[in-house]
Amino acid sequence: MTTERSASYRILHLCNYSVLIVALGGLLGFAVFAGFWPPPPAYLSASEISSYFRDNSFGIRVGMMVMFVCMPFYLTWTAVMAKIMERILTDSMSVLSQVVRTSGVAAMLTLMLPALYWMTAAFRPDSRSDGEIQMLYDLGWFMFDPPFVIFAIEWCAIGICMLMDKREQPLFPSWIAWLGFFTCATFISVLLIPFLTTGIFAWHGLITFWLVFVTFFIYLFCLVPLTRKALLRLEAEDRGRN
Repeated sequence: MTTERSASYRILHLCNYSVLIVALGGLLGFAVFAGFWPPPPAYLSASEISSYFRDNSFGIRVGMMVMFVCMPFYLTWTAVMAKIMERILTDSMSVLSQVVRTSGVAAMLTLMLPALYWMTAAFRPDSRSDGEIQMLYDLGWFMFDPPFVIFAIEWCAIGICMLMDKREQPLFPSWIAWLGFFTCATFISVLLIPFLTTGIFAWHGLITFWLVFVTFFIYLFCLVPLTRKALLRLEAEDRGRN
């Protein structure tokens, strides 16, 4: 294998690990600095929401900046997954790898924009009305949750590619594809947040917050080492051809 090819695989490995920046950096900003774990509930009044943002203005701004800076690395992870999907698919007419790429770009934006809305709500909160702060907080959640359908499109495309692998021993075990499908199924619940302020399907609820977030992170943390093994196998395949 050429030195150039080996360098390309090193970059692919780095891109695979970059999703850990998204997950861990996002948790650090969202949960630790901003204190959104769990988030202020949807049923709180405008005065209660604004009080939270005024009392925690600095922490929220730091947390949202951390979150904003880390989220673009989702794009580098998407790029490596798309390259692996291209190697799995033998049909040159398949659009699945392109679906992974394009939906990954859109998914990255849905992670970045809420951070900007919540950062704005925490910026100069004493000069904003209670209603303005509440509106920005609500807007962040409507940008953050319902667009999880975009992740579902990307992750279902990845799962379908995994199951289409014709190798005697597929690059990925089938269980990770089905875990991805289950995770995508939980995302359906976020479509209910515009209609509920209490209960398990509100944005702070048992299903829409806890189940969705937990399965989201479990899937990513399981996929990273499996992707590393897949890249090592592809590198060995390329070495065997040379």
